[in-house]
Amino acid sequence: MRVMILAALILALVAARAAEQVHVCRGVLTDQRSVGVSLGDCDINSLSDADFKRVTKACGEPNGVDEETNQTKCFARVMAKPKTGFPGIMTATKLVEVRARH
Repeated sequence: MRVMILAALILALVAARAAEQVHVCRGVLTDQRSVGVSLGDCDINSLSDADFKRVTKACGEPNGVDEETNQTKCFARVMAKPKTGFPGIMTATKLVEVRARH
């Protein structure tokens, strides 16, 4: 009985981890007002305040809609999962690394 419970627990943990994966977000940091801040194909609204500050420190302040004041190309390696209802968009949950090309 204990073995079955342990196996079920391990399976549940593996399934939960499978949803999140390492993903690279590339592009210019953009504030899309109604939907929040994005970096390439990544929604970065779920990052912690500390991780978000690391992104803005490396990438600069986000552009608003139809603004082009910040042209810094950024690359962020994040833990992410697919955004429900938005094919091709990833929701970043934890920042692993960020760098910018000026």
